[in-house]
Amino acid sequence: MPDPRTLADLFRGGRSGVLVPMLQRDYAQGRPGEERVRKRFLASLREALLRPPGDALDLDFVYGHDRTESGAFVPIDGQQRLTTLFLLHWYLAARDGRAEEFAALVSGGGPGFRYEVRPSARRFFERLPTWTITLDALPAKPDALSKKLMDQPEAMLSWRRDPTVAAALVMLDAIHGTFARDRGLYERLVGPQPAVTFQFLPLERFGLGDDLYIKMNARGKRLTRFEVFKSELVDHLRVHPALVAKVSVPSELPVPDYVANRLDTTWLDVVWQRLRRAHEVADGDAGSEPPAWLEQLDPHLFNLTRAVALVATAVVDGSDVQHNRAIAKNLERLHFGEVDSFEDYTAVLAVSAPFVRQLVGLFDRWASGTPLLEDQRYYDAEAMFTKVRRDHPRKPGQRNKPKGSMSYPDWVCFAGWCIVLLQPHSMPAQAHDWMRVVRNLAVNSDLTSGEHLRSALASLRALTKADDILAYLAAHDAETKVPFFRREQVAEERIKARLIRRDSGWRTRLQEAEAHPYFTGQVGFMLELAGVLDALEAEPEAGWTADTDKDLQDAFDAVWTRVHLLFPTGGERTGTFATRSDFLVERAMLCHGNYLLRRNSNTSLLNDAGAGVSWKRFLRLDSTIADKRACFGAMLDRLNPNDLETSLQRVIDAGVRDTGDGTEGWRALLVEHPKLLRYCGSRALRFMSHGEVYLLKGVQRGEHRGVHTWALALTLKPLCKDGRLAPFSKVTAPKQWGRVGYPHLLLEVEGTPDQTLVVAQRDGRFRVRRDLAGLHSKDGWDDASPAMPADFLDWLRPRLTRA
Repeated sequence: MPDPRTLADLFRGGRSGVLVPMLQRDYAQGRPGEERVRKRFLASLREALLRPPGDALDLDFVYGHDRTESGAFVPIDGQQRLTTLFLLHWYLAARDGRAEEFAALVSGGGPGFRYEVRPSARRFFERLPTWTITLDALPAKPDALSKKLMDQPEAMLSWRRDPTVAAALVMLDAIHGTFARDRGLYERLVGPQPAVTFQFLPLERFGLGDDLYIKMNARGKRLTRFEVFKSELVDHLRVHPALVAKVSVPSELPVPDYVANRLDTTWLDVVWQRLRRAHEVADGDAGSEPPAWLEQLDPHLFNLTRAVALVATAVVDGSDVQHNRAIAKNLERLHFGEVDSFEDYTAVLAVSAPFVRQLVGLFDRWASGTPLLEDQRYYDAEAMFTKVRRDHPRKPGQRNKPKGSMSYPDWVCFAGWCIVLLQPHSMPAQAHDWMRVVRNLAVNSDLTSGEHLRSALASLRALTKADDILAYLAAHDAETKVPFFRREQVAEERIKARLIRRDSGWRTRLQEAEAHPYFTGQVGFMLELAGVLDALEAEPEAGWTADTDKDLQDAFDAVWTRVHLLFPTGGERTGTFATRSDFLVERAMLCHGNYLLRRNSNTSLLNDAGAGVSWKRFLRLDSTIADKRACFGAMLDRLNPNDLETSLQRVIDAGVRDTGDGTEGWRALLVEHPKLLRYCGSRALRFMSHGEVYLLKGVQRGEHRGVHTWALALTLKPLCKDGRLAPFSKVTAPKQWGRVGYPHLLLEVEGTPDQTLVVAQRDGRFRVRRDLAGLHSKDGWDDASPAMPADFLDWLRPRLTRA
């Protein structure tokens, strides 16, 4: 029995029709929302039917069971196309006066064209061929045909509520709107030179069983975005041969057919098997119906395809600014998951020859088993593959994607890994070093926009010309530029490349430090503190001996040990800076100088929750803050790893170092009074023009206190409690809010509020007045006031009796 080529062939030569099984989805091409797909498909069919004989439209593969007891063909994939074509056969037969011939064709002793999805659908498709409708008399209304059919004596009201029948009625109306003026086209469907053909693939011949059936039906009852996308992509490849001209596939099939076949089999299996493992489903235990968790199948496939489109985007830098902006916008849309149709893909210029090459190359690689790096500290390929599959698009109205989705640095690392996979050999010898450098550059550079991503991918592709990435970086000449990525990190990678190539001991040490979950590759500051950078500047490596490397490695080990104590791993905040009791680290650093980082109108004691003022930002090899970073190094040098807190306290007890920059006053107060730092919840200070330094409780409410006035209050309170400030019986430093709140303290006499003294910091000195009115005014202050708390007490004592 020859293989069928047309729908009519499924009713001839010993075959008895089409049987759509109960587990199949409802007919969907006639659903609301599918107008675009419906219109395009019918237009393609009409174009094929109007062409001269011999130029058939191929509707791609149709999978199913061909050896059934009833002799019917049971479709696994292709049900939607077969149903639409069946409806078109009926309509064109009625239009050409051949309705009885069509009825005889489909009712030759077998099930005909039968839907088992539900009884109402089965009855509709059984009765449709038996009705003779006069189409010429139908008015030119969109729903004229469906109303005519529903007026038939055997029509059932339940059909309108049946999703399959309702969709079939909509499709029949669309067919009537498309073919109402055409005649003689039925013969082009059933004649010896058919205008529309399929490639039927019986599963039994290829050794495929019901497992594929479950896969093909795991996508829900509606046609998914990916199913539509797949069909449109394959059609596009067929009519644009230039896209596949340089694509090599391990098959005799044409590239479009290869892509279609793989997307339904081995490429689909890439996701299918991972979902089974994730949900602990054993082989052969899928059940009689598609399990609910397989609804993830198509979204995951779509995410992988979108990932290929992103990494294949043409991003080469050029002088055309507008072009670069357009590419950056396209990358943003791909990143945020704002492409959910083939039209969207073409709109972002994603359907290109590189996209097709990488689609075939990467999916085939994933299907054959993705190789993993022996050391996965820098890149866990399977974990990232899972993250790509599960990537969530940005929700409408939201600025960012959901937490845990792919970030811009993630995409750069993923693109770097794809470069490895597309190499002609399975695992290039330099893959580990390549991914180490890519990861370090990506996570330690500013990647927050589509333009950043475009520039990063362009730079990454420029790096691919290096056969040995470490040799390339170590060369550091005009030909080895690494654009876009943060220059401090690039400089650090060059230094580390030189060291690793010198001595294997450096690789071991650097990899251990780079694996720290907080630093994630940024460890140049440790080389700086260990004296490595000074050694490289003072003497070329050619003059180094083995002893030089050993001495510097010992120094690096000592630095790493101390740093690891301050940034421990393990616990709830693994890897982040561990604040010691009473802010010993911050106070010890303040003893050596002003290490605070500026952020807008504030300066920060370093805060990992604040942009631009984190410890990682502070420790970056930035020459503009080298003096601030020196405070950390000076503190680190004096640490005893065996007794960390005691050694920090010794630094504090030694007092504040005079750095000659005028910061000693407020630094000394913060070192002396840890209570001030405990209050400073935002870890931010603001230096005011009138001389006071504000401690910001929180950025939102604007609550604050003054460093000088509160420190003075803390000094005076015990004296007041002991009666040594009589007649003053109370010292308070009220909290302030917003811009109008002026930090001050109050010296109050019980029962006599008119004797209250108001003390504030103005122009570097304590000033005193008798009332709270006009605190911002320059008038009404005692200009003889002292500058320091101790001096203020001396100034206050002779005035106590007067008060």
